[in-house]
Order: sequence, then structure tokens, then C-alpha cells
Amino acid sequence: MEDLEKTVPTEGNQLRQDRTVSTDELLHTTSELAGLLKSSCLSIEDTMTQANHFYRFDVVKGETYKVVNDSNAATLIIYISDTGDESYGADKTECIRVTHNETGIFVAPENALYIGFYNNANSVKVQITHIGYDWKINNTSGIVLSNELQIAETMSQQNHFYRFDVVKGERYTIENNSSSAGLLIYTSQTCGISAVLKLYGGVAHGNTLSFCAEEDAKYIVFYNNANAVDIVISHVGLDTVPSKLLNIETDMASLTSTVHGCDQRITTSKSEAIAESKSYTDAQILSVSPTNILWSQLSASLQNRIDGAGGTITNASDGEDLTVDNSMLKFADKNGALMQFGGKSRVFLRKTIENGQNVLSQQMIEASNTIYILQYDYTLNDQTVELGSGSTIIFYGGSIDHGTLNYSKGNIIPMCDKLFGNDLRVITNEPVNIAWYGKKSDDSIDDIFDLLQGHTVIIPVGNYIFTRSGCTLEPNTMFIGEKVLNNDQTCCISFSPTDTTKAYIIGINNNCGFKDITLWLTSTGYAGDLVRVDSAFWKDLSEEQLQSLGAQQYYIDNVYFYTSWINSENFLATAFHIIVRDEDDENNQLETYQQRLSYRQHFKNVEIRYFSVGICVELIQAQSPVGDGVWCNSLHFFDIDMWVRNNGFVLKTSGLTNLAQGRFLISGILIQAVGDPDFLHPFAFYAENGYDCMLDKINAWDECKVAYVGNGSIMIGQYMKGDFDPFLVGTNGVIKTLTWTDYSRQ
Repeated sequence: MEDLEKTVPTEGNQLRQDRTVSTDELLHTTSELAGLLKSSCLSIEDTMTQANHFYRFDVVKGETYKVVNDSNAATLIIYISDTGDESYGADKTECIRVTHNETGIFVAPENALYIGFYNNANSVKVQITHIGYDWKINNTSGIVLSNELQIAETMSQQNHFYRFDVVKGERYTIENNSSSAGLLIYTSQTCGISAVLKLYGGVAHGNTLSFCAEEDAKYIVFYNNANAVDIVISHVGLDTVPSKLLNIETDMASLTSTVHGCDQRITTSKSEAIAESKSYTDAQILSVSPTNILWSQLSASLQNRIDGAGGTITNASDGEDLTVDNSMLKFADKNGALMQFGGKSRVFLRKTIENGQNVLSQQMIEASNTIYILQYDYTLNDQTVELGSGSTIIFYGGSIDHGTLNYSKGNIIPMCDKLFGNDLRVITNEPVNIAWYGKKSDDSIDDIFDLLQGHTVIIPVGNYIFTRSGCTLEPNTMFIGEKVLNNDQTCCISFSPTDTTKAYIIGINNNCGFKDITLWLTSTGYAGDLVRVDSAFWKDLSEEQLQSLGAQQYYIDNVYFYTSWINSENFLATAFHIIVRDEDDENNQLETYQQRLSYRQHFKNVEIRYFSVGICVELIQAQSPVGDGVWCNSLHFFDIDMWVRNNGFVLKTSGLTNLAQGRFLISGILIQAVGDPDFLHPFAFYAENGYDCMLDKINAWDECKVAYVGNGSIMIGQYMKGDFDPFLVGTNGVIKTLTWTDYSRQ
């Protein structure tokens, strides 16, 4: 008979594989192990005659065993025997019958040294395994040792019971590693379809359920909704300490004895110290420093006592790095102005509890040229506090919420992930990272658009959700993606507007925009503009201020506009829409400067995919002035890839008495048709009216055309046409050849 492998308990309730012992060593359990039988397994793969067959495999009464019959035809009758007598009349107890390709579970009715079975076919393949411990061990105060039951088999649609004792108040986990089976987990006192079951919940495939047993039970039961299951059930620990874990009376007696011994030693030391102190004169006592006691100032007996105990003396603080406050040793603040080579001052911000809240007030951070160490979570109580000029707040694990923090004259240094909490607005000249608000990939950033208006906002690598629409950015609001290697566009805002009736999602005010980021329209039913620049947005700005913004930051720079080809079947949305007009939505006359768009470098290095229209510039003249007041001048568009349904760059006009007052330079456009275009073929440039529009380096793929102008004229330089005529003109339309490029062709 081959040796059996067993496990030996170690500290706590853990088990480990320790050594291999002979069969003789398993005949009797030891007192040190309190009768615990070790986990074992017997595999039989043999050819035999029609008779009883016995194999040495110790079992223990009340413990659970599993029989897997992988034989092709043999039905097995499992017995327990003390003698191993192979005669048919041997003294044996029948436990279970298991047909071929089936699994059976039985609880040993008594201790025995042999497993015997009668087979009705010659070739058998059997595995018998000890799968659990069914009693508590007295010497461990009723704690059930950690055990595990693994079930990986195919079964029919019914309840299945497995012997795996659970104890009230203890915790267990069930891992469902099945490929598709979802399980309902129960416990039961008895085995059978009619048993009373206690439901603990469902476990979908690939998931884990953790539960605390509400009562003692002998069986783990589950109903499976698919045939093949792979489950691991484990005992993972105690929720509460059992009452039997400690013998309170014995332990308290021992503890009391120890305390009394310590008290006696303290009393003796106190008496010795009093006696020793009487030998000192007043002059000797007064000569001792109140902050520093030197080794030489101690008596010989006290020096011997400290040496004998292996102790040392630590002098009091010097006040520079450590200080004493109300007899407590604390980190010291530093006044840089009072210390030689002091540099900036340093202040450790302490807790200031008011009405149950830790409040950061103005006077706590108003000093200039000071480093503030912030380590706690504070509220501003909806107040505005301003950091002193030249000062710095270092966030060491703390945060600030509910109010406005103005650090425009200083700065902050993040040393932790989350600096800002709920409803915290900031005033600063530096970019603000949304990670400082605890934002992570797949989080909503709806609140960020309110809290950080007018700031440069850094978007870390990840995908962030925005669900609003009709949101207009205040002036000087910029959203910039963090730079990553090779310019991978992994800084993304996913727009999923809940209100699809709005004409646009994000409105751009003056000197606002996006840079180094992906803007992804995920909504399936949105038919408006993803990003809109509208002259009606530009409020409270003088004409001088507007003109001074020329040649500053781009509106759109290194940006990807995306919709989903699958989800946006109609491709009705426009990626980027510029509207210049003389009336707002309430028919109010706009100021003259609002009727002009004269910035340079608005649009550069952009990719647009799966929209209906890529870029639309719309000039609207609703009033009837003496001359056209609505005009655009020196709008530059560079390096744009567009995969659209209708047209790439569209110039629309309405109500203008003269030709459209638009002067554009468009260079480096690649257009590809997607879906079923509304027109016969999309155009890279489509203009109802064109005036001083210059196009160069236009690449129209096979299903696209280069340019259309209904009225007015455009000039075009180098282009690459597909399979169709590149140009189409209206009755009064003219397309001219640029003369300043050597690459022009018709």
C-alpha cells in the first residue's frame, strides 16, 4: 500500500503540507492533534473479477468523503470494513452505491481501516477523497480549522448537497469558476430535496460570494442552472471571537499576578528614588538643566540601573524640529525670519474642531513665504480663504472641501492622490488636475465643468464621462490632456448627454478650447453640435479686449473628435461648429465686436471620425444694417483628417447682402466618406458662398470630391482627387488656381 500524504496544523487556523508518513502511522490519531484525521486521497485503476475488493484507506466516523467513479461500466457498492476480509461474508457496512461516470458523497458511519467495494464490471477507475472535517477540536476552543471543498464535475438540474460543516458567526467564500453556471447557495442540516434550506445568495460564473453563517449547518447546497460547474468553497475565518477562546478566569488571575509584581517593583523603585533624592543639596538640584539632563549629572546607582536595563537617555527637543507643547512632544513650526539661514517659515497645520468639523480658517494660512504642511481633511465652511503671498501648501494625505481656495499668489504641492473634496472651487493661475478631485477613469466629471470654469484643466490618462448638454465654458477655460509617450490619445472625455434636445453639448467662449485630448460622442440619439463656438457667447468683453486675444491659444489643437460607427448610424452630429451672427437666440442685437471672428490658429492637427459634418462655419445676418457686419477673417485650419458622411469643411451663409465675408486658409485636409452620404459625393470643402477662401494640399479619397462653391470664388492649390471630377460650381461660382504654389494643378 502506498504512503498517504497528510497535513499538519500550524499556528492559528492555517494548514500546510508537511511530510509523507507511512500507513502504520495513520492507524491512530495523536493526542496533540486531538483526533484530527489528515486529508487523504485513494486512486484505484485496476482490472478485477466479480468479487469484493478492499483497499487500505482510513476513515473517521462523522467525516465526509467523495467517491468519483470514472469507470466505463462498473457500478460500485462502497463498504466500510475493519478487517479487510475479502470474503463475501466479511463484516462490513454499506455506505453508498455509485454508478459509472457519477460522483457520490458519504459520511463515514464508523472508524474503519479499509474501503471495500463490489464491482459489476472488470475494469474500474475510482478516486476516493477525504473532503472535510466534521467536528470541532476541543483543544482549540471550538474553532473550526480552515478547510476547502472543490467541486468540478457535470451534474443535472437539481439540488446538490456536499458535506461541509459551517459554524454560526464564521465566514466562508464560494468561488464560482464555472464557464457559464450561475449558482444559488444554501446551507442545510440534512441532505435531500425536501431538506430545509437557508439561502445565502446567488453567484454568477466568474464571481465570488462571501457570507457569514447565520447558524450551524452540516451541508453546503446549491442549485445549478448549467451542467458543468467548477466551485471552490473555503472557510476563511471568524467574524467574532468564540466565548470559549479564552479562559477568562485563568487569564485574569495570571494578569493580576503580573500587575501585582509590576506594582511591587514600581513601589520599590519609588522608595529608592525618594531616598536617593534626599542626598542632594539644593544647589545640586538647581544646577540641573530644565531641558537637558546629562549622563554625568545622574547618580552612580541610577546610571547602573539604566545600564542594567539596557536603556538610554534622550535629551529634550531643541525647538527647531521638535518642540514640547503642554508636555507633549510635537513637530516644531519654524519662523524663518528669526532663525539663521532659515529660508521660508514652516507651519504644521493642526486640527481645529468646530461643531464637529475640522475647519481651515483664513488666519491659519495667511502668512507670506511660509510652507504649510497639511495632513488632515478640512472644510472651509463655504468660505473663501486665500493663501499668503509666496507661500506653499504641501498636501501630505489631507484634503480641503466646501468653499473656495485662492492660491493664486502661492502654490500647492500634491503628495497624495486626492487634494480637493466636494464643492471646492479654486482660484489659481496654474493648471488644475482633475485627479486632485479624486477623479479616476470612468468617473463622471459633470461637476468639474462647474468648479473649474476659467481655469486650465488637466485630464489624466483615462476615460471620463460627461452627461450634460448646452454647457458654455466661461472665458479662458482650457481642457488639456496629459502628454503620454508617442502622443497616444488616451486622455478622453466621453459625452453621453441625457438631454438630446439641446443644440450643442459644449459651447466655447473666447480663448477657450481643447488640446491633446479625445472628445468622444457616445450618445446614440444626439443630432446637434459636439463643440460650438458662437459669437453670442462672448459676453461682457470690450472690442479692445476681444482684439487683444488674437494669435493666442488655439481653440482646438491636437484633438480627436469621435462618434461610434455602430451606435451613431445616422451620423447627424457636427463635430465643430463656428457661428458668427448679429442676433442672439432671444433676437437681441449683438455688439459689433461680437459679429466678428478674427483670431488666428484656431484649428490644428485634428482627426474627425464618423460625424455627419466635420467643421461648419456659419455666418448669419438677421438684421439689416447698412453693410454686412458679420464676417470672419484669417481663420486658419491645418492638418485635418475627416471621415464623415456628408461634407468635411462647410461654409454656410444666411441673410448677407454681399458675398460671405469669410477669409479662410485651409491646408492639409484628408477626407474619406463613411456610411451612405446624403449628397452624391461628400466634398472636402463645401461653400454656399465663398470669398477669399484658399485651399491647399487637399486629399479627397475615391468616394469624395475636393470642393464646391455655389456663389463667389475660392482659390485652390495642390489637391489629390479620387475617381470623380474634383470640383463643382454653382451659377456664380468660380474656382481659381493659386499662383503662389508650385504644386498646383487642375
